[in-house]
Amino acid sequence: MNIEELELEARTQIEGVARELAELSRRIESNPETAYQELQGVAWVRHSLGRRGLRAHRGIEGVETAFSAACDGPAGGSYHRVVAEYGALPGIPLVEPTVESL
Repeated sequence: MNIEELELEARTQIEGVARELAELSRRIESNPETAYQELQGVAWVRHSLGRRGLRAHRGIEGVETAFSAACDGPAGGSYHRVVAEYGALPGIPLVEPTVESL
C-alpha cells in the first residue's frame, strides 16, 4: 500500500467514527464531572473503545479515572499510543471533530 492509499484509508476510518466521536463529546460536555470524578465520562469513552475492539483498563497509576487501551495488531506491526485528557472547564466551547482536526 502506498502513502496515498494509506491516507485514504485513514480518512475513511476517521470519517466512519466522526459522528460517534461528536456525539460522545456532546454527551461528556452535557454531563460535566470535575476533580478526578469523571467516572461516567470515562465509562462512556471506555465503552466506545470497546465497541471498536480495544481493551480499556481503568485505574492506571492508582487514578480511578485514568485508563489505557490496547488492541492486538499484526506481529511486528506498528505500535501507537494516544495520551489524552479532558476537563469540564467553564467557557471552553465544544469543537466538533472533523477529519482535518483529528
